[in-house]
Amino acid sequence: MPEQANVAPEGYTTVAPWVVTDDTGAFLDFVTQAFGGEELGRVPTEDGLIGHGEIRVGDTIVLAFDRHSDWPTIPSLLRVFVADADKTFSQAVEAGGQVITALADDAFGQRGGRIKDPRQHGWSAALRTSLRTTCGSGCRTPCTPRPCAWLRRHLKPSSAVDTTGAAVLPSGQPADP
Repeated sequence: MPEQANVAPEGYTTVAPWVVTDDTGAFLDFVTQAFGGEELGRVPTEDGLIGHGEIRVGDTIVLAFDRHSDWPTIPSLLRVFVADADKTFSQAVEAGGQVITALADDAFGQRGGRIKDPRQHGWSAALRTSLRTTCGSGCRTPCTPRPCAWLRRHLKPSSAVDTTGAAVLPSGQPADP
């Protein structure tokens, strides 16, 4: 893959998460309490909505604004890599988050869980517990040995098997070398 120039403004990542919510003020408050976010700004509109908000979480700026009543609901799921998954998960629940997936160690060398914030957006707090960078399966996902059995159990069967019934990754690579 050719090297890409970073064309994002300074302080932003190439892909910037943008959350559309029914209460951006409450969303920004939740992110501050649950993930230690640093609010960078809120721009109110004449009708009392927030037309633009920004909050920094670690090295990422998350953008947000209020959904207009005639727009569809647009849910999101955001992953946050943290230093202490247990502590962050507890903070998120204390800030009003609802557990979707309990904390657990996974096959990719991470400990984490998923919560839904009070505005119905999903958050996945994850701590890398293993520094292994590949399992040899052909995928580029950081993992611990034998994640492929996990992949076989969790990928949709219609897209996770080839014509012989062997598990494959979305890239077409065999899931079990």
